[in-house]
Amino acid sequence: VGGTLENYYNDQSRSGGGGTLDNYYNDQSRSDGGSAFDKCYNDQSRSDGGGTLDKCYNDQSRSGGGTLDNCYNDQSRSGEGGTLDNCYNDQSRSGE
Repeated sequence: VGGTLENYYNDQSRSGGGGTLDNYYNDQSRSDGGSAFDKCYNDQSRSDGGGTLDKCYNDQSRSGGGTLDNCYNDQSRSGEGGTLDNCYNDQSRSGE
């Protein structure tokens, strides 16, 4: 219920049921079946076709603004006041 960073990473709904940091990054549903840390970030579906870490974070559809700062601070992602703390601690994102 607290929505902590630990729960954010270990949230089963986000990690495909594994509930571990490793599964969170390697979850096939997030990494487009590659099940690798690199592919998780480079997954075209997440990076809007760019396939790079930079575009993954800077993807306008994810950040709403197209910058790393906006990605984390985007209110639609944090569901709160649009801060890095709220982004990670947002209850809707941490599953708690």
